[in-house]
Amino acid sequence: MINVVVGIAVSSLLSGVGRRTLNTLLRGWAMICLLLFLIPVVALLIWAAKVDRKRRRRENTGYDVNAAARTAKRDAERRSTEWGAGM
Repeated sequence: MINVVVGIAVSSLLSGVGRRTLNTLLRGWAMICLLLFLIPVVALLIWAAKVDRKRRRRENTGYDVNAAARTAKRDAERRSTEWGAGM
């Protein structure tokens, strides 16, 4: 959309300029639009996807420290009672 508006504005301003020069100018405007808008937006989307993936990986580990501590304590108590009962 913006390229069409810019193209119309440039073509009306440079009505005496040759067609080849006009195409070159429009390509220049297109490259500027790509560099200023499209590339940063794509880079931002890639960064957001990486951050989201990292966050999801961190949340879905399924490792609960408290549950592991309770299991270790229960196992230690079981071992101490088993040794004491056998003697």
